[in-house]
Amino acid sequence: MKYPREYLWFVERLLREYPVKAEELKELEKTIQALCNSSSIASAHVTGGETFTHAEKIVMAKEQNKHFQWLDKQVARVEMGIDALDKDEKELVQLLFFEGMQKTEVERALGLSDKTIWRTKIRVLRKVMPFVIGEWAKGK
Repeated sequence: MKYPREYLWFVERLLREYPVKAEELKELEKTIQALCNSSSIASAHVTGGETFTHAEKIVMAKEQNKHFQWLDKQVARVEMGIDALDKDEKELVQLLFFEGMQKTEVERALGLSDKTIWRTKIRVLRKVMPFVIGEWAKGK
């Protein structure tokens, strides 16, 4: 499927935001676990005499937290897209998007030309795109 250029920009933005969102997801998970350890949450999950394990309480709390669900889905989609990349492409993503290096710094670090960096970046965005846009794009 051929995607409009705007989709490439969107995927690029998602890759740049990924480290922050992944960290936010980890912190939210810690918060949910801490809340599930508190006595008020523990007693709130007793229904009709049925009690739940600590792990079940955490799963239920995650399922009920819309922001956690949204973040988890976004992070998972980006991770699936990254998993589809080869080693060299992953290295480019790490330097260019996650570490925020300038293109000239990436050129020096990888020993590649400007054109090669640009072509690889576009190839990476196109490979990741179906994972992060997927169903949303099909409706357009």
